[in-house]
Amino acid sequence: MGFGIRSSLRRWVSRNSRTPWIQSLHRQALELDALVESDSIYGPPLENETPLLERLAPRRFQTALDVGANVGNWTAAASSAWKECRFYSFEPAPETFAQLSAREWPSRVVCEHLALSDSEREETMYFYPSSSELTSSLHVHAHEAQAFQMHMMDGDRYLEQHGIEQVDFLKVDVEGCEYKVLRGFAGAIAAGRVRCIQFEYGAFSLATRFLLQDYYDLLGSRYRIGKLHPEYVDFRDYDWTHERFRFANYLAVTRDEPELVALAKGS
Repeated sequence: MGFGIRSSLRRWVSRNSRTPWIQSLHRQALELDALVESDSIYGPPLENETPLLERLAPRRFQTALDVGANVGNWTAAASSAWKECRFYSFEPAPETFAQLSAREWPSRVVCEHLALSDSEREETMYFYPSSSELTSSLHVHAHEAQAFQMHMMDGDRYLEQHGIEQVDFLKVDVEGCEYKVLRGFAGAIAAGRVRCIQFEYGAFSLATRFLLQDYYDLLGSRYRIGKLHPEYVDFRDYDWTHERFRFANYLAVTRDEPELVALAKGS
């Protein structure tokens, strides 16, 4: 589209931007953009993750951590795909943990009533009865919340206490506190003991002030990082235009295993 046509179109749209049909077109364009970008809030649960789990199955992972497990749907999908893998599933909210631990798990699934962060401490967390998946240290939702005290532990200490030498897959979905969790695994990450990391990034960064750039700064030298789509991972270098503040999952895969990167990348 030429500059003159684009300029005329911009002026015309600006003059008519409040009309119902332009507003409707705008909403549809935003939704299409979200679908193209695989913003996770617009898709069914695990829509993006399940194909990835299946693609990685040939690697025969042995150890995975599900940090922010909620009722265990990701653990269930991953344990079905990775038959030889041992899982450690962390959920802090007492009511939700009761549901998680009550499920019929194979013996290779360990449920932990514990929250991981960047240090060991007691911290106030918030449980939302109407939306248990929103449990977090951040009180940023309009829903009615119940405050509770929770013991926090850094990931490095947990690995040491349980004699875990290597983590094949670390999944982190903790409603805005993902960066702190990853910082708690700083020792294991620096030592090359964590092969894959899946983390959520989105609107809660407005509250925490942790940008996508911070994740790249923390992980980029050791990992290839990409946005998770249903059939592929878009591995790419950081660009400020990626700071969309919309909920999406990202995958970091160790640069030491290009075959694993290629397998995760998909079609």
